[in-house]
Amino acid sequence: MILQTQVILSGYTHSLVVFYDSTECMSCALTKIHGWNKLITEYEPKGVNFIFILAPERDETETMSIWFEAEQFIHSVYIDSLQTFIQNNAWINVSYISN
Repeated sequence: MILQTQVILSGYTHSLVVFYDSTECMSCALTKIHGWNKLITEYEPKGVNFIFILAPERDETETMSIWFEAEQFIHSVYIDSLQTFIQNNAWINVSYISN
């Protein structure tokens, strides 16, 4: 089943996309992503929308879901299981993406 989600950006003055792909160690990415809670709490009321996109290997998707439930991450995370974020944003040079 393919689920497509539309992100509603109204009411925000800025959006910050945080993207981790399969080149990043997913357990490392999950450790880093938990550190965003403080920034979200501080800046979301000021109009900053945080958009988290993770594009793991297929065999890591279930592990990630379990992690998010256990850690009670305070923000929505989009799991890009079809690897479409980079495909749909071809203007992004993935060699410049910094981890």
